[in-house]
Amino acid sequence: MSKINNLSRWQDQKRMIWPGYPVRVLPELLYRVGKLLFDLTQAPFPMIISLLLTALSLAAQGGYDVRGRKNSSPGPVSLYILILASSGERKSSLDKLIMRIFREENRRMQEQYEQDVRHYQVEIELWKTVKKALDGDLKKARAVGKDVQIHNDALRSHLHDKPVEPQKRQILYENSTERALLEGLRGHDISAGLISDEGGSILSNNLFTRPATMNTLWGGRDCYINRMDGNFSIVNPRFTVSLQIQPELWLESPKLTRHFIRESGLISRLLVCHPESTRGTRFEDTVGAPSLDDSADWQQFEALLEKLLREGQKNGGKRIILETLDQEHLAGLCNYIENELNEGYSLNDHNDIGSKIAENTLRLAALFHLCSSEDNQTGISPGCIEDAHDYCTWHINQSLALTAEDAEERRDADLLLKWMNRYFTEPRWYNGFPVSDILVNGPNALRKQGRMKRAMHKIVTMHPGQFLIIDTQGQSPGRSGPQYFVSTCQFDNYWNKP
Repeated sequence: MSKINNLSRWQDQKRMIWPGYPVRVLPELLYRVGKLLFDLTQAPFPMIISLLLTALSLAAQGGYDVRGRKNSSPGPVSLYILILASSGERKSSLDKLIMRIFREENRRMQEQYEQDVRHYQVEIELWKTVKKALDGDLKKARAVGKDVQIHNDALRSHLHDKPVEPQKRQILYENSTERALLEGLRGHDISAGLISDEGGSILSNNLFTRPATMNTLWGGRDCYINRMDGNFSIVNPRFTVSLQIQPELWLESPKLTRHFIRESGLISRLLVCHPESTRGTRFEDTVGAPSLDDSADWQQFEALLEKLLREGQKNGGKRIILETLDQEHLAGLCNYIENELNEGYSLNDHNDIGSKIAENTLRLAALFHLCSSEDNQTGISPGCIEDAHDYCTWHINQSLALTAEDAEERRDADLLLKWMNRYFTEPRWYNGFPVSDILVNGPNALRKQGRMKRAMHKIVTMHPGQFLIIDTQGQSPGRSGPQYFVSTCQFDNYWNKP
């Protein structure tokens, strides 16, 4: 996968205030479009990328599946994304821009549906007229004692030819009840998405209060809906979910508690994004905001979405299967993830959250591949798998920050990282942050030694190999010197030191 090898992404990382976000793993096009939208809206960058991935998932799921291990069954590339962002974070502005192509597709499908309804109304009236005539012929034959077999056969054939009422389809559902959504997915190989920039309005939806159906749709498995007014099937569906919700609504909803989401297994399928706000940093400049219409990157991204969407429609449910090029590498990564669930490892106490990491990694790798491949190759490289795993790990940490028992420590760790990212350019901190200086100058919430040290140790745990706590020797023999908190990624690369 193509990457920017200079410090430009790290410069952007400092300006955009997203420390710890795995910017280096993003496909080149995804990164450039994300940066363009950031310059335009100044919304949190991780939220922008999550919405771009939502669009890729919705566009690609109808035409592509992904297979992990050899001889295993292919599965969806669809993603479930949850974005927690307060009012004023430009959620609606981004949704309007990124989902434009799908709203246009909804309008096209509505026009086609209305045309089909008009045709159906004509055909059904003709059918009724013929049926009435056949019924009359049958009654006359019976009245005079003639053989009615020929009339029965004619009526039976006509009944089999009854026009089928068209079913309304749409690819984008924004504020839908459970019943309307499931009715829309009725049939074979239907692709759709539940996308809302005001997700709080659907928290009471039965899809969430009874999330078993959501879990089934995520896996692309068949659903059999049994109701008093009739039964129907949803066969081999492909379904994307992306909800933007205010944090307080998510955490305080009586029907959607953190414990309920974890117990249902839905949390393991969600890629959670709870980014730092950009409010207070949205300063205007004299250049002005960029224009999307003049951007070659934006045009390329929308063309990619259009291409993926049309491939799903023209293949009639027959999807292209993406596969990994290196089975041994994939097996090693899956084994590493599985080992992390064991006692003493990072996900031992969070098996529910970690249980779908491998599958979400594979889905992300497929979307990364589609975003970066220009020759329609179906083989996913090991590098693409590694990048997807690094990206997925960031989302896992976001989930844990909301639901884990150590959620407060994780939020403190993110707060400390943000502070370090803002103040690292001061010369006295080039070689690391003395713990004593963090206590004096750091975030007010962390100016207690115990809480601050817990945040430091949590950063070391959350970002293995990237940070160290170093004890130095004092000037007098046998006495310890200042304790430093440093990055092992070299400050000139990781923090963009001058």
